[in-house]
Amino acid sequence: MKNIIAVQMLSSKSQSFGVFKQSVAALVNTGFNVKTITTASQAAQLSDLKGVDALILKNNDEFNPSPSIYAIFKTQIKLFFKIIKMAQPGDVVYINSIYSVMPGFAAKIKKAKLIWHIDNAKQQPRLFSLFLKHVINKTANQVIFASAASKDQLGLKNNQKQAIIYNTPTTEFIQQSAQLRNTNPTKKFTALMISASHAKQSINNYFELACRMPLIDFELLLTDTTENALSYMLSSARPANLNVFIEDNNRPEFYKRANIFINPSPASEHSASADVNVLEAMYFGMPVIVPTAGGLKELISTGKHGLVVDGADITTIEKALLELKTNQSLYNRVSAACLKQATLFNPALFSLQFTNLFKGERAQPYANLIQLFGNSYLNKEISVFNTNLA
Repeated sequence: MKNIIAVQMLSSKSQSFGVFKQSVAALVNTGFNVKTITTASQAAQLSDLKGVDALILKNNDEFNPSPSIYAIFKTQIKLFFKIIKMAQPGDVVYINSIYSVMPGFAAKIKKAKLIWHIDNAKQQPRLFSLFLKHVINKTANQVIFASAASKDQLGLKNNQKQAIIYNTPTTEFIQQSAQLRNTNPTKKFTALMISASHAKQSINNYFELACRMPLIDFELLLTDTTENALSYMLSSARPANLNVFIEDNNRPEFYKRANIFINPSPASEHSASADVNVLEAMYFGMPVIVPTAGGLKELISTGKHGLVVDGADITTIEKALLELKTNQSLYNRVSAACLKQATLFNPALFSLQFTNLFKGERAQPYANLIQLFGNSYLNKEISVFNTNLA
């Protein structure tokens, strides 16, 4: 089988790393020889995957949400020379980060195949976006996007080397959700938001929603431990019915307590990714509220599985919450639809779609969506297909 060099240098607590680990596991289980280049904390997280040769590259800014340009450049240079040393013609270099441009150049110099996995295409300064787009157009043999929105946002030239493969929860998580789901029937109606602390406008929207609805409990789970995160925990502006937590690897317990999942991101703060948190919530049978911008709206049909709304429209979100809280029949119907929809996004399908690209298959951009949704895709019943994508 082919030799694969897999590169990921972001935080081991990031969603991107979760996707990276799932991707590496799929490759190893399919029989590929995989070497990873990661940070020390990431290597520790990968240690339970048998057959992975993990190489560690020091990155002092791993947990810094805003590393300096110098720090990014220094890491890129290290990666460049690592790939130059390791790669051979015919190998595959798999890059699971939108920022790792230098390994791409190294792969082309060594005549290795380059597969770029863009899990999260956040809005970038225009100059950087143009540079990134140029580099990927010139170097990538295949580009995998986590959503149609991220594909459209980057706007690469050659459609025939692009594919959309949605991230999914892990098998372990799905098994755990089946055990914990509906095990707390007397709970008070509770809303849940999961976010990094730098998403300030989204969190402010959530705070305002909690202030307006004192009869509902609100929980905010922050995925980082920066000063911003601590400031939200200690904030005097935090309403009494809103509790703030720092993630401690016990996320299923938060889903178990919650009745609805909310991502109140405004258009100005959106990410084009398809966030796996939404699917995790749906595996617990939770209705979801997701923003109009970005890739999350691709996962649901608004009205059937929850609501697609601009996070700044607090009044509309408030009305939806109140209706779901007071109308048990409606809640049960939406909850059942969410669970059914979530099962379409499963690790086995992710693994099949993902590893096929490493076997040399060249998927059409939306072929995986037809495989995922079948007639629902062809009939444009899923909300994303009401746009100009199909």
